[in-house]
Amino acid sequence: MFSHHHLITFYNEIVLLVVVGVVLFGMCQYNQVYLAWVFMFLPVLYLVVKNLMIFLYVSVAYQNSPKPVVANTLQQNYGVPPALQQAMQQAVQQNSVQQPVNKSVNLSPPLSTSIQGLANSNMNAPLGLPQTILSS
Repeated sequence: MFSHHHLITFYNEIVLLVVVGVVLFGMCQYNQVYLAWVFMFLPVLYLVVKNLMIFLYVSVAYQNSPKPVVANTLQQNYGVPPALQQAMQQAVQQNSVQQPVNKSVNLSPPLSTSIQGLANSNMNAPLGLPQTILSS
């Protein structure tokens, strides 16, 4: 899975963090607090530069990757008679035209607003509503 190179890089980063920790401890022991704060940001700057370089190389590789090739219609229809090619193109054009969507909303109230209308029909009462209301 990991090559030897990845292990050496990981080891070098661990060594860097240990060395930074020891140097920070020594600076704080000798009251060099401001210098310790500056030195503490070096690993952060290292990670920022490292991630920027990775992002740069990945984005350049993505830009230089081969683009997907759109098959030419002549190659797709090689050996197909011209009349059949024309019929296929017409079928594709007809399928691509969509039916218009009806966007009007009917906001008129229902025909019967009373629950009493359910008693005469063969519909059941709504859930949670006792049958006595319908029969009265």
